[in-house]
Amino acid sequence: MKAEPSDFQEISELLNLTSVYVDSELITPQRINQFFLKAINESDEIVGVIGGCSENDTLHITLIAVHPDYKKQGIGTKLLEEAEREYPHQHFKLTVNHSDQNINGFLERSGYEKSSHQENCTVYQKNM
Repeated sequence: MKAEPSDFQEISELLNLTSVYVDSELITPQRINQFFLKAINESDEIVGVIGGCSENDTLHITLIAVHPDYKKQGIGTKLLEEAEREYPHQHFKLTVNHSDQNINGFLERSGYEKSSHQENCTVYQKNM
């Protein structure tokens, strides 16, 4: 489901619980209104989030995070699939830190391919 600017505080709190590094300029109420999707639990608490920005025919996913208590339950997969449905771009790109082996395997299982390497990072993409 689409995140709203009013979700800003709860998303910030979720990110503080995860090991995801996010540039603070990327998480603002205005940016949340552009492209952020959230997953909620039965108590309407945000337990996952995906966000990014669109450029031409590419959606750059800059953030994907799941609450530690909800990992390994398919939330990240559902968020990624929803992003692909909601934003029917021809290309999706993500840049991830080499040290996060969990996200690398997750992306490969989700159909993303390594497209390039940068210092300490790997770029994944998926063409729709």
